[in-house]
Amino acid sequence: MKNRSKEINEQIEFGLDSIDPKAKIEIKLKDFMLIYKTMEEFNRFFQQRMNYPTIKDIETYMGNRDTGAYSVIHNLYYNVLEKYIPKEISEKFGEENDPFDNPRFPYYYNINRK
Repeated sequence: MKNRSKEINEQIEFGLDSIDPKAKIEIKLKDFMLIYKTMEEFNRFFQQRMNYPTIKDIETYMGNRDTGAYSVIHNLYYNVLEKYIPKEISEKFGEENDPFDNPRFPYYYNINRK
């Protein structure tokens, strides 16, 4: 399990070292607070294992694209965060040498496709 959790960090952090550490973006306070409150809620739920004793509890919490936590993730990813990605970075997405596209899929991707 330890290697798998480390693998998740590698997926998230892949390519970030290609970004100038001094580069900045400006974000609307309301958007930032939406992101902050979302992370606060996810932390509140996932920090205590007793909040999700069964897979059904996680499924209920996560919901789908219309309700639950996944609806918030979907909205943030497609409607909020996307508008703040600088053009010079977004233009690299999907390229053959996309610096943010880890060639190794996360373990759960491979498990679900066997």
